[in-house]
Amino acid sequence: MPERFGAVVLTIECPHCGSQMKEQLRNLSTSPKVRCATCESLLKVDGEQLKTALATLEAAAQAMCDGGVKRIGSAS
Repeated sequence: MPERFGAVVLTIECPHCGSQMKEQLRNLSTSPKVRCATCESLLKVDGEQLKTALATLEAAAQAMCDGGVKRIGSAS
């Protein structure tokens, strides 16, 4: 995973009790299981879905860095 997205924080809602937890992508990439602090359910994050989302973010960020996307406020 590119380090530029490692510190991004996701809010994960427990499907059992509705409690919300916050986890960094960096942590989820190394340990895709999260334990709910409220009901103690073990939640598993879909690693393939996470990889797809990160690849999409990386491609968009790279396009912006490469000038493929106009910068906000730039003259046309």
